[in-house]
Amino acid sequence: MKLPDLAAKPGYDVLMSTLISLKKKNKATDESTSDEDTGNFKIAKRAGGYENSFLLNIIRSDLGWISSENRDIVYDAASKYMAEKCGRADSNAAKQTAMPEMSRTWAIPTSGNQTEINFTLREPSMTGDNLGLKTWATSFVVAKDLISLGRDYFRHLLDPCGDDTRNLAVPQIIQSCARILELGSGTGLLGMAAAAIWGTSVLSTDIQAIQENLLFNIRENLDKISLRAGASISCQTLDWRFPEQTSPMPQAFELILVADPLYDDIHPLALAHTIDYFLQKNSCARVLIAVPYRDEHTIGLFKELEGQMFSRNFELVVTDSKVCRDKDWAVKAVTKDVMVNSTIWKRRDSTF
Repeated sequence: MKLPDLAAKPGYDVLMSTLISLKKKNKATDESTSDEDTGNFKIAKRAGGYENSFLLNIIRSDLGWISSENRDIVYDAASKYMAEKCGRADSNAAKQTAMPEMSRTWAIPTSGNQTEINFTLREPSMTGDNLGLKTWATSFVVAKDLISLGRDYFRHLLDPCGDDTRNLAVPQIIQSCARILELGSGTGLLGMAAAAIWGTSVLSTDIQAIQENLLFNIRENLDKISLRAGASISCQTLDWRFPEQTSPMPQAFELILVADPLYDDIHPLALAHTIDYFLQKNSCARVLIAVPYRDEHTIGLFKELEGQMFSRNFELVVTDSKVCRDKDWAVKAVTKDVMVNSTIWKRRDSTF
């Protein structure tokens, strides 16, 4: 099915008929059970990536060429369908309403006296532009790797004394001096896990619409974070389009964490600029960017982000990829394997 190009400013009728057709097509795919339909699932999985990008672009667009009343109808239809695809909405076509908010618990491995930390996060019903109200799989993948990441790539930041005998996941270690900035925090899982496991200060940031839920989750899990010496976390509004207008905020972080940040065509440029603005101006500072290769659109956005980073005199320290089972973006009844690509960056020595 050919999807309309938003750059061509398709009208209300075109957008609504497309959304209705997509729902009907995928409902038919969901109900297919015969052996001869096995190939249809493979086709649907490929098409699903384009559909996800189409839905995200609708939600992110201002749709300024459509009347405000019709714009709200399109936003509502697209966000509800997106919620259904993510398992966050009632699939009963007669109801067409998003499910009430839910809470999920995420177990993050650690060491020392605990084998894991369980963070319980509230996820309100996902509507409109608020994609950050859901905990996406990439944050969980990165959070589970924090011990090895700290040991292998960030020890010079998290362990300023340089004692190789110390275990970065043991609660008794000396407080880390590193200041960490998380961009696009969403429900807060990665930032909270980093604070608790590394025993350091984290500032979690996202757009204004996400702040209330992010602050709620931080408060609900503060007792688990505060058990670790030196661990602290706070949150603040940050719009990547205007990082210079964010105040008050320190402009020099030793480490920046970003998980699953690319949905819109403006994100590569805005994200690279924000990273450049807030990261310390030295070759010791680091940036971790984790991007799921869920579809060709996301891969293209990451390639553009790479170009933006290189143009700002950043260089790659390491690249790592792993496959995760992603139910968030799967076609119904089909679990999707998604490659999560993690890159660590530093400034080139000649930059300063």
